[in-house]
Amino acid sequence: NPVCVTDTDTLATKPTDEKTATFIISKQFSHFFNSYVQSFNKQEKRTGSLLETPFRRIEIDSEAYAAHLVYYIHNNPVKHGFTEDFRNYEFSSYSIFLEAAPTFIHRKTVLDWFGGVEPFLIYHGQKHDFDEKWEEKNWCEVE
Repeated sequence: NPVCVTDTDTLATKPTDEKTATFIISKQFSHFFNSYVQSFNKQEKRTGSLLETPFRRIEIDSEAYAAHLVYYIHNNPVKHGFTEDFRNYEFSSYSIFLEAAPTFIHRKTVLDWFGGVEPFLIYHGQKHDFDEKWEEKNWCEVE
């Protein structure tokens, strides 16, 4: 993109013909898809997006429950058949908790929820049922 610097040090871009054409085409597709969604929703007597389902919000009211959800998130690829072992799943944050490399994840905070690295590993090594209501008692017992 060509750039112009003015005497007030403001940067402005001058759109090229290609950028303008891309914008117009993109906008037309957006209008088409929005019209399709509105038509489909009217026909099916529904509202909202076609590709998203409603979700529930659950209050995370303790560090123990937050730790349990970390395991739940790590185990999700197994539950949905993407992998047989979440420890080897390339899109998981699991290994980040075991490394010393800098990360944007609050590693220490999360590991503290478990009581350290060893309890984190033990908890992740156990099978946990998510279909039953979660209870805080005995959530992370290390024997």
